Amino acid sequence: ARARDCGPEGTRKSRRDGHREARASAGSARQCATAVRQRRTSSVETRAPTRPRTRERGAQEGATERHRGSTGSFAWDESLGVLIEKEETESTNDDARVLALQGAPSGTAVLAQRQTQGRGRAGRTFESPMGGMYLSVVLRPTLPPETWTVLPLAAAAETANVLRGFGFDARIKWPNDVMIDGRKVGGILMEARHGAQPFVILGIGINLERAPEGVPNATALADHRAAPNRRLLAENLVEGFLSRLRTLEHGGGPATLNDIRELCVTLGKKVEWE
Repeated sequence: ARARDCGPEGTRKSRRDGHREARASAGSARQCATAVRQRRTSSVETRAPTRPRTRERGAQEGATERHRGSTGSFAWDESLGVLIEKEETESTNDDARVLALQGAPSGTAVLAQRQTQGRGRAGRTFESPMGGMYLSVVLRPTLPPETWTVLPLAAAAETANVLRGFGFDARIKWPNDVMIDGRKVGGILMEARHGAQPFVILGIGINLERAPEGVPNATALADHRAAPNRRLLAENLVEGFLSRLRTLEHGGGPATLNDIRELCVTLGKKVEWE
């Protein structure tokens, strides 16, 4: 037997045994590698979620992409669209309309510190001096156009809620004013385009540091407490408008009307409308 082990048969047998051992080793190695991968996957899946990034934190950490061009400075959460900041412009509504006609998505916004040709409802002049926040947002509602008339009041209610979140006792006055202590602190202007590619431009002006001179019954946020950062306020408003629009598109009309009723200071009162 020992002699046969040393011959060709014995050699082939040794080789077969060696191959079996090699395959067994390879199989063990694969099992170990699989176990390691499973442990790694398990550790990733069970790892505690990271803390969500707030808008302030994201801006501080440079989380959003920045560009510069003829339209101003861009720095915005891509999930909301583009926020264009300008020191001065003729009209943020006009700027936003140009972007909408170029195909800008819902949530695209233009923010300015001053307007030279700001306008309000019925073509009236909207005083827009330095020290304010002038914001226009592109919206593309999927709602039937005949229901869009609720959007200005819904936006006013959302603006009041955002300001209340900053500590201001903000209310709304029909049809499009934002009030604090019975005085106007801001206004809403909605302009719409119907047809094949419909959109809404939602414009809002808020007096941050000072009220415009010569405007009766006007006030500014700084008259009541420290005004929030212009950009931070704008970001909260855009997010609020988009959230409110989604609510309306998913059957949230009654809830929105309840918010309007709770915040409206003219409800049940006699009003005049020119």
